[in-house]
Amino acid sequence: MIQDAPAHAAAYIERARVHESLGMWDEAAVDYAAAIGLGSDNESLRLARGHCLVRSGIETIVPAGSTWRWHHLSDGSDPAMGDKDFHTTFYQFNYDDSPWRLGEDSIGEQGGFGYGDPVGVDIGEPIKENRTAYFRHAFQTAGPYRDLLLSLQRDDGVIIYLDGKEVARDNMPIRSEPSGNEAFELLAEGSADDETAVRRIPLPATLAAGKHILALSLHNRAIWSGDLRIAEISLAGHAAGNIAQLLDDPQALIDRGRALIELHRFEQAGKDFRRAQQLGATVPDRLIEAAANQPHSDGTSEVVSGDRDRGRK
Repeated sequence: MIQDAPAHAAAYIERARVHESLGMWDEAAVDYAAAIGLGSDNESLRLARGHCLVRSGIETIVPAGSTWRWHHLSDGSDPAMGDKDFHTTFYQFNYDDSPWRLGEDSIGEQGGFGYGDPVGVDIGEPIKENRTAYFRHAFQTAGPYRDLLLSLQRDDGVIIYLDGKEVARDNMPIRSEPSGNEAFELLAEGSADDETAVRRIPLPATLAAGKHILALSLHNRAIWSGDLRIAEISLAGHAAGNIAQLLDDPQALIDRGRALIELHRFEQAGKDFRRAQQLGATVPDRLIEAAANQPHSDGTSEVVSGDRDRGRK
């Protein structure tokens, strides 16, 4: 058992990061608070705690292990050679994916879709250039959601589409002048740093009640690379009107507000700061100004990876 002594603050931080990797946001927030209380009080830890508080109470929308449609040409050719509109339509809701194959995602280091490594669904290694595979999953929600969080394992890079729009990239470059078929020709920025780690990517989007489509393009780092894999794909979010629990700890409100600012949730951040002030806390002027001097947002967020390194929109 971890003792309450300053020398053990690092152990609390390490355990908090394990809890984060498991999606145990409440537990991670408690551990970060313990580390802060033991003398490791700094901006980075308060921001980490704030992100955990934002994600607390999140609900699963698309569970890991779901069935996906997938498309991967065995000759390594561009799908647009047979369908000129492929790269602008494969992620649209009304796209006809009936010719695509069906496969069930799975969890663990040998689960998911891919080739070159042990996988649950072998999609086949192309006979020439090893570039991109495509995935679609249709789902329905009974009510609206926000603060969306996509989790997955990926090797090497991925572009994420929701309801017909690109919403995030992970380990993928951005071109100043898109060519129109980036879903095929773009290569990942490099090899996956940990191919079996579950990465968590906040998505700058909201969901209304109704039918939706989540699409992914999975990209290799080089045309000669001998493996490609994606696994343990899930989508979660807060039901609208239940963004996060009301906090009575003013410092927790301030920490959550910091994270909300980073996620461009300025209006909610302002509410947290005002609540903290009502409880007697002093909120730094720079935080109040950051929340007040920005246009209010209805749920957009910056792409942040599981370890909070910057991603790309």
